[in-house]
Amino acid sequence: MIERRKRIIKNTMANYCERNLKKKKQDRQKLIEKHTKVFPKTNHKFLDELKLREGLPQQWLEGDDRQVGWAKERATYGFDEREMWNGFSTLQLFAYERLRWWQEYGLHIIAYDRMGVSIKIYGKKHSFADALQYCIEGLKLDLTLDMCAPSRKLKQNRRKIAICDKLILQLFAHIGW
Repeated sequence: MIERRKRIIKNTMANYCERNLKKKKQDRQKLIEKHTKVFPKTNHKFLDELKLREGLPQQWLEGDDRQVGWAKERATYGFDEREMWNGFSTLQLFAYERLRWWQEYGLHIIAYDRMGVSIKIYGKKHSFADALQYCIEGLKLDLTLDMCAPSRKLKQNRRKIAICDKLILQLFAHIGW
């Protein structure tokens, strides 16, 4: 009789826990859906070309309990803490997408070249379009190459990566409607 009672209690507790876990999971999913409607997932056309989607800080990590908090942060601030884990790479991704857009759709580049806007790279003057191309190549190398990759150590690649930080500021200073 006592054994039977223990079994019933054990089964009842197991069923209760299972139902409770399912309910918590459904509630969490509803919270995530509620907050992601405010800021839906975005497309990153130019980062997709580099095949960087898995490495983006904005990607949702399936099954992570912090998703609800991240969704609330996105709804409140427009970004969440994952973008702050490595602020420099967040800025690089931001710059790469904008510069690639300018390279592809920015008709004003031609006007800058005609006006004679030049940007110095290692002491030599370059046209705006050339500097833009140089910076995009450097960012592309920095974003795609592993930190220990042998090709990162090549002199030409090191130079492109190193000058990007300064070039980004100069290019953004000239970009505008």
